[in-house]
Amino acid sequence: MRFPLASWSTLCLFIVFGCVGCEDDKPVVETNPFAGTQVTVSFPAGLGLEQNWELALAEWQKRTGAEVVLKPRELDGNQSLIEAYGGNADSADLILFPVTGISDLGDAGWFPVITEQLRKPNHLDWNDLFKGLRDTVGARYGGPATVPISCPVLTCYYREDLLAAANLSPPRTWEEYQKLAETVDDWAGGLPVIEPWSEEFRATMYLARAVSYVKHPDEYTTFFDIRSGEPQIDGPGFQRALEDSLKAVQAMPPEVLTYDTYDCRREFFAGRAAMAITFETGFENPLPVLVPANPRESETITPQPRAADIAIGFVRLPGSTEVFHRSKDVWAPGADDGINYVTLSGFGGMTAAVSARSSELETAAAWNLFKFLTSLEQMATTFPPDTRTVCRTSQMSYPELWLPEDMSAAEGGSYLGEVAGSLDNKAFVAALPVIGREQFRAALTAGLTSCLSHPESAEETLKTVSTRWKEIAEKIGMETLRDSYRRSLGLRPLANLE
Repeated sequence: MRFPLASWSTLCLFIVFGCVGCEDDKPVVETNPFAGTQVTVSFPAGLGLEQNWELALAEWQKRTGAEVVLKPRELDGNQSLIEAYGGNADSADLILFPVTGISDLGDAGWFPVITEQLRKPNHLDWNDLFKGLRDTVGARYGGPATVPISCPVLTCYYREDLLAAANLSPPRTWEEYQKLAETVDDWAGGLPVIEPWSEEFRATMYLARAVSYVKHPDEYTTFFDIRSGEPQIDGPGFQRALEDSLKAVQAMPPEVLTYDTYDCRREFFAGRAAMAITFETGFENPLPVLVPANPRESETITPQPRAADIAIGFVRLPGSTEVFHRSKDVWAPGADDGINYVTLSGFGGMTAAVSARSSELETAAAWNLFKFLTSLEQMATTFPPDTRTVCRTSQMSYPELWLPEDMSAAEGGSYLGEVAGSLDNKAFVAALPVIGREQFRAALTAGLTSCLSHPESAEETLKTVSTRWKEIAEKIGMETLRDSYRRSLGLRPLANLE
């Protein structure tokens, strides 16, 4: 019997998504549903993926009858992401790429909306993704488009034993956090509070603090005006966040200006810090990849053992007691028990999409391959620890996939619980999710660097950054930038409506 293409693809979805990667691994139908289909996969080179996939790809090809062609892509910073990935969407079917490049590829039309059929629980199980990820990093105007593999969020680590001895609680707000930082000599015996303020990471650290002051629950506008595209980086919320950031840094040792998240994690677990902001990179604590970090060779890293007899705890990043309501030009109280909790993510990690140029059959095969490679049965071997973070509710039951060996089971459960709370937060902001992102981030970094040397110029700093952002926006095209931002928020572009 011959099937039209749509019917044949639907049958393939039923056969393969319903069997490959299942626990019993027993196909519903004895057939090779993708026989003769070629699936080309593009992915970042240098992460060990090609070697890790070898056995899994052989098994998947044998089961499905498809052929996989791998195209590793060098991301050296000397060319755009589009150039690095071959210049057009014809270059691959399944595309694994940095989260920070979603707008670059998405605005160029590289990937379509994921169909409702593919989003079902027995296929990609879209609703298994944490809400913040599926509504922001994963979705664009039109609907779901990419599936995250790693998307770290910053978390506050604290010495539980020291806080308990001083009858203190972990911070819920940035005000409480600052008080702990300024009184750390009293409760932590001279151990400091540390944050990642290296040149590579300081823009991210600043924005992670700023979003709770800036993102009002009734408004879309955060970084750019959704109607004009005008930068908002010099607004009252960003201004207060910069003032608070400067106060925090002044209460910390000067070394934090060279620390990235890896340094903060190392110092905290070595017992040399009372609180730290960082995140986990998995088994054996590898250097983070596809995340802003200090340039260093992994061979130069000397693992340090965890300090003995320290008790540690975790809490989501603090929120703010007030948030600036831009449309009313007033400061408003936080809505969640008086606290405005907002998660910043999308500053690093890896996600996947299928090319808009792929046929329906190729699309089905590509997503099936992705599901197989990222299944809980395969992921421990197919993706190195530094290339994966917890992104789904179902993954919470497998802490060994996400955590290092120097955490106890109770500590690991606490950490994953706080991360899940951050990722499931409906108030979720992706870091600068627009074309030209790296230019905007570089301009913000330059302004922060100047301000850290001359703290008295905080107000002028953001005016200068705003001026530079406007220059970048005008080169891109203000309407083009505006619509890039709108697409990232799930809003209709305005260019064709005006």
